[in-house]
Amino acid sequence: MFEILTTIKTIGVKNILAMQGETSLGESKEDFPYAYNLVKYIRETFSDYFCIGVTGYPSGHPRSPNLNEDLAHLKQKIDSGAQFIITQAVFDIDTYRSFYTRCSAVGINVPIVPGLFVINSYSSLIKMARLCKLHLPDDLMKFMQDNKDNADVIEEYGISSFTNIVEQLFNSDDLPIYCVHIFTLNNFDILEKALSRLNL
Repeated sequence: MFEILTTIKTIGVKNILAMQGETSLGESKEDFPYAYNLVKYIRETFSDYFCIGVTGYPSGHPRSPNLNEDLAHLKQKIDSGAQFIITQAVFDIDTYRSFYTRCSAVGINVPIVPGLFVINSYSSLIKMARLCKLHLPDDLMKFMQDNKDNADVIEEYGISSFTNIVEQLFNSDDLPIYCVHIFTLNNFDILEKALSRLNL
């Protein structure tokens, strides 16, 4: 890991998203069993050179028994040196607001970047949910299942719901929104359509 981090420092990379995932060549889960171990290692080894981000789970991490324990793990990442959070995909502003409020209550005061996703098909939503282990709201799932064979309806729903949440986030008086992170799954056509309809 030291060699990888030294290399990316040499070429001028300063921002890192530290998360648990597949192991790198020559590494094992024992080296960094949790994301906070990696954050702590980077901070202790490279001081303040890197700006370190971590992931947050508004509906709870799939392996966490409850939201309180999940927040405790997130706080541990921040206390280890992480400077911002990118959330898993959220599909309504209330989910993000609840997460932001819970984070603030436990002393997490770093920027929290909402993760967003433009739904363009039933299959892409299911793929995203499986890939990221997302919890999908019941009303969203019902709508998608009822219309899964109607591509035009789903595309319009995906675009309008995306633009609605982006505009609500940036126009909110109680949420400090600096930016959003968009999960594209390489579906750039629908993203261009959605961005062209934003009214900010």
